[in-house]
Amino acid sequence: MLIHLHLDWQIGTFFVLKIIIHLNKGNYYGCNYG
Repeated sequence: MLIHLHLDWQIGTFFVLKIIIHLNKGNYYGCNYG
């Protein structure tokens, strides 16, 4: 159970970072970036 929670935490953190990076790129490049 502890390992499962740890993996969920890693996946969740990676997912959040991916969204933040995507939003930052969107703000930097503007609407043309997509």
